Amino acid sequence: MEKEKPGIYFNKDNSFRVVYHQTVILAVMDSVGHEQFQKAKTPNMDKGGFTNFSPAYAGATWTIPSVVHMMTGRLPLYGGREQILPSCYWLPKRFHDWGGSTHYIAAVGIPTHIIKYCWDTFDFPDRGERYAENLINKALNIMKEFPTKRKFFYIHFEDTHSPYECKGNGGEGSTDWRIKEILKYNSRTAEIEPEYFEYLKKRQIETIEHMDKVLKPLIDMESTLMITSDHSDCFGKCHYFGHDNSRIHKLLEVPLLVRV
Repeated sequence: MEKEKPGIYFNKDNSFRVVYHQTVILAVMDSVGHEQFQKAKTPNMDKGGFTNFSPAYAGATWTIPSVVHMMTGRLPLYGGREQILPSCYWLPKRFHDWGGSTHYIAAVGIPTHIIKYCWDTFDFPDRGERYAENLINKALNIMKEFPTKRKFFYIHFEDTHSPYECKGNGGEGSTDWRIKEILKYNSRTAEIEPEYFEYLKKRQIETIEHMDKVLKPLIDMESTLMITSDHSDCFGKCHYFGHDNSRIHKLLEVPLLVRV
């Protein structure tokens, strides 16, 4: 019997099944909202054969519960962080059950007692090694170690997170980062001129465009690839900058590109 090609196959009863590539990658660009993603020039993603489901909706407005949602399918309101137990649905464990290896590479710190379950490799690089280029290289090296085995990668990039610094726009310390003023603005004890928020928007768009270049090796390889974000950022909406455990709807709107 001829082996099925990767794709989504519909049955006569309207059910469907998904045939994955040997390598499955979930790439998360931290803090990227749908609107900001739309403004960025992303030629590699545009040509990557993706289905664009944007705007999609994150499971939470900040990183930890949003990542838990990706791994469990549970909304944090009903199945909080404490619910990650061996009895729960857990995405890496499902890949283990299928005979695959699982690999976690993240530049954003998530407490290990929450996330470190059922990974064959678990890598949280040191501060100076958290640029996207390094994370991609780590993933490519792991792929060489497991050339024939089915593999699942979770790769979480910090470059797009405030203060929006990447190797493509000057690196660490290159942003005019007025954090004290921002904190006062969020507590409504000070104002910030709109031009500064426009400047920060531009900085984040630069990081998204840089990510498009950095992700090219993953886009070019044969893989099941999903590119998304864990939440968005506010740039002055509702008198707020950034993200937190709030109910600002725009913080949930994220890009989602899927190529089976």
